Amino acid sequence: MMSFFPHSILCVHGWAQSPDFWAPLRAFIEKPEALCLLDRGYFGSQHLPSLPQHAGVKGIITHSFGLHLVPEIWLKQADFIIIVSGFNSFLPEERSRRRRSERILYLMQKKLKENPEALVALFRSLCGQKENIRSGSVNTALMAEDLQNLAHSRLDLDLFMKIPVIHIIHGRKDKVVDVSRAEELQAALPHARLHIVDDGDHGIPLTHAGILAELLACAIWEYRS
Repeated sequence: MMSFFPHSILCVHGWAQSPDFWAPLRAFIEKPEALCLLDRGYFGSQHLPSLPQHAGVKGIITHSFGLHLVPEIWLKQADFIIIVSGFNSFLPEERSRRRRSERILYLMQKKLKENPEALVALFRSLCGQKENIRSGSVNTALMAEDLQNLAHSRLDLDLFMKIPVIHIIHGRKDKVVDVSRAEELQAALPHARLHIVDDGDHGIPLTHAGILAELLACAIWEYRS
């Protein structure tokens, strides 16, 4: 068990997820209240943790599209950030790869209108999740809006350049966000350290929570050193 209290770590889940996504990571932390769980509101009420005023370390962990949902006030105050399965922009620059990604987004938007529960279940299965979503509980309007945002969102890299410690962790077998996107992100953020999990897929916080917890402890130690 690892103790990060009284530090505050904002955890931002990605598309089609909820704060429960971080449950395996919480199991490695002696004081789980150190994790401030943002809820985008795909399956219930939205919740945005306020920035704490204590003098402890303030960090951020994001998963996938969650990297684009971090409030600016947290980014400006962050001592470190751990980016899991992240990307600067979802659509690649290279034309053929870009068209493929645009086609995938189109099919997702179409499926979201026809059978949102089935789409969520399919997407979550790519993260290793098997639980069923309660019928009628999906906020399809918000999910559709974020699919649109996914197509156009780009990071403000200047904000990230000011964060002292950055770690990027990505699964080599990720079928949702190719590992090359992590390499591109590291190239854009030269002081970031890249960690590739050879047997990891898109659900690293679920399948490799222990590795993520170790990286979290490392980031805190790095900042305080």
